[in-house]
Amino acid sequence: MLARLDAIPGVRESRADASGRHFLLELRPGADRAAAVEAACAALGARARPLEPAEAAAQLEARGRGDPWYAGADTLALCYLEARVLAANAGPAAARAAGLDTAAGDAICEAARAVLFQVMERVHGEGGRSSSGWFYEEWPAIAEAISGRATRLLPALTDDDATRLRRAVAALHAR
Repeated sequence: MLARLDAIPGVRESRADASGRHFLLELRPGADRAAAVEAACAALGARARPLEPAEAAAQLEARGRGDPWYAGADTLALCYLEARVLAANAGPAAARAAGLDTAAGDAICEAARAVLFQVMERVHGEGGRSSSGWFYEEWPAIAEAISGRATRLLPALTDDDATRLRRAVAALHAR
């Protein structure tokens, strides 16, 4: 998405906050601000809107103190970070829901990290997505890959354990 925003005439660089909900356009001198904003909203989709000045100031207020706003070159790093956070939460949650122990939760974390890294690399290589909704659409296949990998990392699981694990992982981001 940031590459598309960077390609808008007059945009020097675009950045996104860590949530991916807010975008910052840094314009070239003499750029047509209204045209750049209109093109950015069109690229971002129907829900996109420019922030009012006070809203924008509130979003950017902590930037100088280290609140990261990512440029296009940073997006894969952000994807890895998101994958690690998702994996760190998935392991314990799925293990608890499946009635498995902490060691199983650690294995599920590692399985989730490995699968999510692959998914993020694929999506990044395809040019990204215009909405985070893609994740929920792909979650059933992602969950199956995580469950399969975790099951291979946990050879002592019974068939019942593996079934509970598949259901628990699938439920994590089901919509």
